[in-house]
Amino acid sequence: METERTTASTADTVSGHHAPAEPGSAATAGSAGTTTASGFRFAALGKELVVAGVFVRVYNERPNFPVADPAAFCKGLVTFIHSHMKPEVSS
Repeated sequence: METERTTASTADTVSGHHAPAEPGSAATAGSAGTTTASGFRFAALGKELVVAGVFVRVYNERPNFPVADPAAFCKGLVTFIHSHMKPEVSS
């Protein structure tokens, strides 16, 4: 079911934004829709926590899967945790 939704989401984006360039326009082959495609997100993954390009829930389920940039992931985790800490109340 998830696969069907993500496939449909991808197909909708590609078909909606893949238009041939008009003759004489500044667009070149392969550049049509690049801006829109770069902002594309799967609806099924919209609420997933992503830190430094890593889906945290998936990483937690498969902790032995190699992370492409472990240092950036660790820094991202520390930054995320720090930004969500509640300030201490001093007495």
